[in-house]
Amino acid sequence: MAVLALALAVVLALTWQSRPDLDLVLVVCTTGLVAVSLGLVYGQAGILSVAQGAFAAVGAYATAIVTTQWELPLWLGLVAALVVPAVLAFVLARVIVRLSTMALAVATLLLAEVIGHAIAAGGELTGGFIGIAGIDSWEFMSDRAGAAVTGAVLLVLAVLVVSHLVHSQQGRALRVVATDTTLARSLGIDVTTRLSVVFALGGAIAGSAGWLYASTRSFLAPDSFPVLLSLEVVMMVIIGGKRTVLGPVLGTAVLVVVLDLVPASELRGVFYGALLVVALMLFPNGVLGSDWRSAGRRLRRSGAAGDDARPAVVQERSEAAAARTGSPA
Repeated sequence: MAVLALALAVVLALTWQSRPDLDLVLVVCTTGLVAVSLGLVYGQAGILSVAQGAFAAVGAYATAIVTTQWELPLWLGLVAALVVPAVLAFVLARVIVRLSTMALAVATLLLAEVIGHAIAAGGELTGGFIGIAGIDSWEFMSDRAGAAVTGAVLLVLAVLVVSHLVHSQQGRALRVVATDTTLARSLGIDVTTRLSVVFALGGAIAGSAGWLYASTRSFLAPDSFPVLLSLEVVMMVIIGGKRTVLGPVLGTAVLVVVLDLVPASELRGVFYGALLVVALMLFPNGVLGSDWRSAGRRLRRSGAAGDDARPAVVQERSEAAAARTGSPA
């Protein structure tokens, strides 16, 4: 709780100063919500989903259609952004949770592609390739400060929900399911239903990211949530620590800031790869999921090995020279 309060205080302090990095704060909050949803689904339930970005897109289009196309109240747009992705995720999970990890990843990737094509071919309902413009939002979200505060509050609420679930009896049962489904069934746990409910909760959290995006950008297009976003979020979760609650948030903040500093979009893949390799070498379980002292010991051992190797080489050369000259080394 102290860490969450500190993080929220820092975000609010940056927000109320109306600095030019408010857009970056909003991107971190929006992407962080998608990452938190994947941290729950993948880190806690063991479901490697590549469709969390697609669930965010469903939430964004749901709120846009409800408020703009159907002209219903704004609060119904938020409800639709949470409910529609949750229902879609629950129905999908009932079918795919029995698959292996890689098969799950492929199935969710195909789902993301299908959702993208459905949005692009949605005609007047989704705006097709043109998209939907003029999406309404509450008045307090009309400026960047209000939007950033709303994003920070949503992110903190999502982290609190996941934290409560992880540390509850349901969370302990979920870890048993993720570790050994046979043992879970022998204990009387309905594995399929448990995983489906968690997947639905992850879909709802991702849908809230879509609502935040639609409400603050006021425009949606099929490329607003590309499949690449889901792949990036997987990296964010792995780097931050998939089994921790705050790891996805940290991974999101690091990668979003790094990408913002990269001068050209063509170099992003290089930075992604290099950062992922370094992070996994030093922190196999993510930055927050690994022991920092162990990482320090690994660095010291590698440095010591380099220092010890040089005297050995010198000794070998000395012995070789002594053998040639016939004098002792």
